[in-house]
This record gives sequence, structure tokens and C-alpha cells, in this order.
Amino acid sequence: MVSFDNTENAFKAKSNSDLNRSYWLFKMVGNPTVEILRRRQLV
Repeated sequence: MVSFDNTENAFKAKSNSDLNRSYWLFKMVGNPTVEILRRRQLV
């Protein structure tokens, strides 16, 4: 189990590419425009 008390150890196994891809994904999920488009598709 990963402990997030120490982020250096928690993300040690991830490459910079993996971390950048995750950052981009979470940034897009929080984007208001993307949220509006997502809601329109659900209706």
C-alpha cells in the first residue's frame, strides 16, 4: 500500500512522463469547459 505521507517515496516508481500525463488528466477533468461538454453528452 502506498503512503502519501512522503510524496517522494509515494511517486518514486513513476516516470516524469507518467506524472505529467496524470497532471494533464486531472487538469482537464477540472476544466469548466470540459465539464460543460461532458454534461451535454450525458443529457
